[in-house]
Amino acid sequence: MNKTMRNQLSHVLHFIVFQLITKYFKYCDGSVLLLRSPESYATFPSFIPCPYDTLSFQFYTRNPKGLLAYAEDEATGRFLSITLLPQGRLKLEMELRLPQYRISRDHITVMLEYRECDGKNHDLWNHSNPSPWHTFNLTIHSGEISNMLSSVTIQLDGRQTVRRFTPEIIFLTHSAESRTLTYFGQPLYIGQLPARMRTDATQRALFSAAMQPSFQGIIKNIDLGTCALKPVSESVTDPTSGRCRQVPPEYLGNGAYYVQAHQMSQLREHAFCSPSVTYKKPQTNTSWIDSRENSAFYQQLGNRNICHGKSL
Repeated sequence: MNKTMRNQLSHVLHFIVFQLITKYFKYCDGSVLLLRSPESYATFPSFIPCPYDTLSFQFYTRNPKGLLAYAEDEATGRFLSITLLPQGRLKLEMELRLPQYRISRDHITVMLEYRECDGKNHDLWNHSNPSPWHTFNLTIHSGEISNMLSSVTIQLDGRQTVRRFTPEIIFLTHSAESRTLTYFGQPLYIGQLPARMRTDATQRALFSAAMQPSFQGIIKNIDLGTCALKPVSESVTDPTSGRCRQVPPEYLGNGAYYVQAHQMSQLREHAFCSPSVTYKKPQTNTSWIDSRENSAFYQQLGNRNICHGKSL
């Protein structure tokens, strides 16, 4: 088999795996993160770009602008940034290569379009009418050698684009002292950066991230891929395992709320927050809330309505 045929076969296999992953995410029905304040944000474990792994989430907002997700590694300058821009655009920027090996084309920038909310009240939990939600997937692909990252596929509401790494990027290296893992940085910020990271934009790997407005809306089904849940060696050899891999946030800041998947049925009778409709706290104990003592959800919710009649 010559090199051309091997490349063609590799591309076909990548496409099949990507379609399988996308199909799994389509029916995922998980936890919900509510970001309603200008300073609200949450932190999650790092998204590690394992070969064939996917970062996936769905979002809904009536104010289509703001920082959806950001991570950076201060030591290497690697970063991942996902931002909503006005006029129905989503911008992704990422850098995975070490500084000494970078060339101008390594900084990947992708702009995707989506259809903004029509302003009508929607039943957000009716899966037969998924139109209010926008679905984002970022999938990492491997080349002929499983330890090399060859390309990335970015998908938004069925529209997708592919960017290739030339040359390919080594994912995992071992030495006598330690091993080095290619990743975007820890943690993954959702919704906004904390205030301390926005005081000096020049200190950020991507300085524009510190100047973005907050995302205000709802994000659900946040999936960080297999590497967030199990050893890297298993993730590389088993790219499609673990449907609906939900990882809870590590921290909720400035009014961010997180509702666990098994309690979503108690909220689905309510529409999105509007002047006339609010989410209401079920008449049960607080076991449906993330039980950690430092959870901002637990500390701030109390007996109040979650949305207070505010329209996001």
